Amino acid sequence: MHFLLSALTTIAVQYCRPTASPLLLQIAWISFPKSWLGLSEGYMRTFSGIAMQALGSLVSQSATADPCTAPLPAQGANFSGQVRYVGDGDSLCVGQSNQPNTWIEVRVADFYAPELHSPRGPQAKAALERIAMGHTAQCIAGRRSYDRVVAQCFIGSESIGDSMRKADIQEGGRGR
Repeated sequence: MHFLLSALTTIAVQYCRPTASPLLLQIAWISFPKSWLGLSEGYMRTFSGIAMQALGSLVSQSATADPCTAPLPAQGANFSGQVRYVGDGDSLCVGQSNQPNTWIEVRVADFYAPELHSPRGPQAKAALERIAMGHTAQCIAGRRSYDRVVAQCFIGSESIGDSMRKADIQEGGRGR
């Protein structure tokens, strides 16, 4: 059993990202060198189902949390970086590197997107991804909200909120 847990940890760390799909998990499990486990073929068939369930649980839990883990800037501080992750229609991560521990979690100050689980939520998230993902955002930190900073962010000279409204995304989150 210790070998199975080690294998699951190796697969999760080396092959899977927080947003990994079940198909990616299956490919990772299939491509994992099971001979490392030291188990017979019969045991492998038995443990394969258990391993897939454990991996699915591991990834589904991590996929619900935003990967941004950098310390939040003080109120009034300017910060910038590439938009590395979009959580929903009004939250994103800004970071200087591709390491999540350098990503600052931001709640966009000037737009209240529909909640992700609402009918228009996925559309708002997709619009924010089109508008911001991979672009450099210049932000001014405001207050804190939960584990993120509420910030006014710009891509070029336009605020992200104005860009969302220009994309005809209706506001409708809890803030409005």
